[in-house]
Amino acid sequence: MSDFINSIQRLDQIAFDHIRRKSDCRKFGFSMLVISRLGDGFVWIAIAIFLLIYGGSAERLKVFYGFVAAILCILVCKLLKLLIRRQRPAVPEEFRRVVKPWDIFSFPSGHSALSFALALMVAVNYPLYAVPVFLFAALIAFTRVYFGTHYPLDVVAGSMIGLLFAGIILFLTSGL
Repeated sequence: MSDFINSIQRLDQIAFDHIRRKSDCRKFGFSMLVISRLGDGFVWIAIAIFLLIYGGSAERLKVFYGFVAAILCILVCKLLKLLIRRQRPAVPEEFRRVVKPWDIFSFPSGHSALSFALALMVAVNYPLYAVPVFLFAALIAFTRVYFGTHYPLDVVAGSMIGLLFAGIILFLTSGL
């Protein structure tokens, strides 16, 4: 089993190195930084506040379900990080100063989990916005690799966790 995990980690490192080599921080650095910062929750909080202020009781319930999905994702990601204890990628110090990780372990990506969970919640309840919110979630996940805070597998796993828990909440509340 350890050989299999080592092989996966080697492939993940190769993918990470490839993405980092192909990423030109001088061209897209500021745009990626803005997207990464928005992934800290500002956009999702703004959507929730808008729905709480201008929506009816159905919208308030949707915000509550989104909050439940978000909390579940955060808890599961924190637990997995403590159990798996995968170290973050080694990147130059200038990247560490730009995007500071919330904790020391990298697997899975909490930003990706949260973004994909809330993107699914928005997409199911407001289908017109499905494409933009999933593109936004994917960009947030990509910025985590771009700035060297996560390996590609971290963001894939985080995205799957987010989709899974949002899907469970939607299923249990008949939203799917």
